[in-house]
Amino acid sequence: MHTPVYTPALRYFLATFEEKATMDRLERRTVTRKSILLAITLSLCTLASGVRGATLSLAPTASDVTPGSTISLDLVVSGLADMGAPSLSAFDLILTFEPANLAFISYSLGESLGNLGVFDALDIGLGEVAPGVLNLAEASFLTAPELDALQSGSFLLATIDFMVVALGVGDSTTVNIGPVFGLADGTSSPIAVTAASGATLTGAIIPLPGAAWLFVSSVLALCMGLRQRQ
Repeated sequence: MHTPVYTPALRYFLATFEEKATMDRLERRTVTRKSILLAITLSLCTLASGVRGATLSLAPTASDVTPGSTISLDLVVSGLADMGAPSLSAFDLILTFEPANLAFISYSLGESLGNLGVFDALDIGLGEVAPGVLNLAEASFLTAPELDALQSGSFLLATIDFMVVALGVGDSTTVNIGPVFGLADGTSSPIAVTAASGATLTGAIIPLPGAAWLFVSSVLALCMGLRQRQ
């Protein structure tokens, strides 16, 4: 069992955790947001001489959907070193979507920052903080060498599930990434985000079940037979 390494960001978050737990839900969210932003500010103070850029994206980038269906989107980070430095130790960002079209169901974090079940990492995201606004954030307790050995150059940060509420045939809605409050490497130095691409969902025709197609085909055949007799 490894010994957790407490970065400045994690020290600040943990120091304020007990106080936040005694507040009501709205106050807790406000203080948590301030804590995360200040933690990122502390991390920025440790800026190293070289900063590697990363890209964020949602996959699939385009999907055809129908009202009542569910869609899963993968939040992926890429552009990092493959099994080497810099690796990712923390992230904090917002996803936005149109609540008239989509309803947030749930999210699950990936395992490349550590196993949440054994406290290798901590889920510090606030979830849906407002209609159409989703906060995802995670901080790792693993050391930089452990993260280097665990992460490839591109990996899954989270999977987000939505239900399609309403979307006309041919109409589109998007899920966007941003603002990005910060990404940090294994030494708490910031990682610049060079690009962020969301996902586009387009309304499709609701497919008829097999029984319905059989009924329609029978009606059409009957109509054709009656027309030929006439």
